[in-house]
Amino acid sequence: MLDPVEAIVRSAVGNASHRAAPAEVASACLSALRRLHRIVEEADGPTVAAIVVDNAVAGAILAHNLAVLRESGRTPEPVQLPAYTSGGRTATAILEDAVDSSLLFHPVMPGDSVPATIARELVAAMSALLGGAPDLGELLDSIRGRSKSPVAGMVAAPPAQLIN
Repeated sequence: MLDPVEAIVRSAVGNASHRAAPAEVASACLSALRRLHRIVEEADGPTVAAIVVDNAVAGAILAHNLAVLRESGRTPEPVQLPAYTSGGRTATAILEDAVDSSLLFHPVMPGDSVPATIARELVAAMSALLGGAPDLGELLDSIRGRSKSPVAGMVAAPPAQLIN
């Protein structure tokens, strides 16, 4: 039986996949990860966001890369992060809503398992859609809103308390 958070995120990815191209859904996964990181950071601070969300993202990338290594015997090359596309607005809305809906389980589930599960599921879906996992450093910079891409600042601005 699936954890309810896993079920919500997987269902949302499937729903978004019926309404947008794979690259647009991958971009929507990235936007949903940004939203999750921003929510955790605003609620509990940047340290908790780094511990919970960033570690879950790193774990998902590591798990993906180890699975590829085990199956193929080769070290996987990182794939490029998905570019923001306006055509994926519906997919982005679906996945960001899944983040919000899943976080409703946070008060009744142990520890920080809910945001960690959301992050793992979104990274797994994005990696499957892109045909590989992105570079961890680039992904974390993008999620935190520190990407070199001019689009990253438009999609997810850093929380107000961090701007001095």
